[in-house]
Amino acid sequence: MKTRNILALVLIVILVGSSAMAKSRAGRRAGKGAAMGAIWGLVIGGSVESAARHAAAGAAMGAASGAIDDSYAKKDAKRAAQQQAEAERRALEVERMRLAEEQRRLAEQIAVVQAQETQAMSQDDAAIEAEWIEAIGEDNWNGLVALTDCQHKRAHLLAQAGATVDNEEHRLASLWLEAMIVVDQKKTDEAAVYFEQLAARDPEIDTTQQASIEVDKAILDIRGVRRGEGISCDR
Repeated sequence: MKTRNILALVLIVILVGSSAMAKSRAGRRAGKGAAMGAIWGLVIGGSVESAARHAAAGAAMGAASGAIDDSYAKKDAKRAAQQQAEAERRALEVERMRLAEEQRRLAEQIAVVQAQETQAMSQDDAAIEAEWIEAIGEDNWNGLVALTDCQHKRAHLLAQAGATVDNEEHRLASLWLEAMIVVDQKKTDEAAVYFEQLAARDPEIDTTQQASIEVDKAILDIRGVRRGEGISCDR
């Protein structure tokens, strides 16, 4: 009887030990089930054989129970992973919407700034044009614009119109414009005539050479404007 009890206890210790070594819930439940079955066999059956049979039955029941727990645990883990993925997806969507709203607001701000800059430039252009018209006359201003656009005939007609006004400074500006037109067209002989007139009429010009240099500077400026605007006179 004593030996039988010792053997039963050894069996129980071994089964409980195997339970502790199991890595899954099914393994742990199988070990516990076997131990409980062995104890139940000893109490009910009164023999080591009975304890072993109950231990085997308990192990089977414990394994089944543990397998069910493992299944639920896997389902819970999968559900948690899905919930985590859904939460991350929603967070990304919220961030995407926030960035889209930021881009929209930034685009609106840029549009406002550009509109303000355009308005300011228009006002500046209008102010500059008014100053030029006051200085050289409206016909000469329009003639200068026509010359910049390579419209030499129109520029010449406007210069002639500007030469008929009462304002002496505007008439002198017409003479400068005529000289610029022929120099731009590389009409050397006609340009020489205008240089002589400028030297005679403009108090700030002493020689024809000085007049030629000043006209050349003006034409270089006009050609620079053409390059910036993509205007070509080779048509």
